[in-house]
Amino acid sequence: MSIRDALESLYVGECTVYGFVDVVENGIARQEMREIYTGKCRLSYNIKYGSSREGKQTSTFDEAQQRIRLFLRNDCEIPSGSRVVVRQNGVETEYRTSGRASVYTYHQEIALAAADIYS
Repeated sequence: MSIRDALESLYVGECTVYGFVDVVENGIARQEMREIYTGKCRLSYNIKYGSSREGKQTSTFDEAQQRIRLFLRNDCEIPSGSRVVVRQNGVETEYRTSGRASVYTYHQEIALAAADIYS
């Protein structure tokens, strides 16, 4: 088994990525959001509580940040600003990408944010 196969054996989710593509109809150019990738993936979650492992409490709420990372093959280009729908562990959730992918030898990692936050 190759390193890539071993890594991809950990992918338990399926994702569909939607991005803007150039479309020309009747001589008019515009951008349209279309499916640009579908494949196996894995989501990873990490809760960040600042410098300690405890949340910050203000007068109105407790503050904690959830970091969400998408792991997938490195042979596809996922542009910043794409919409990503992930189906993992029986749950389907929509995200938006929040930056460029970190591309490694056998995979890439993309930071995600929930689609309903700051949209």
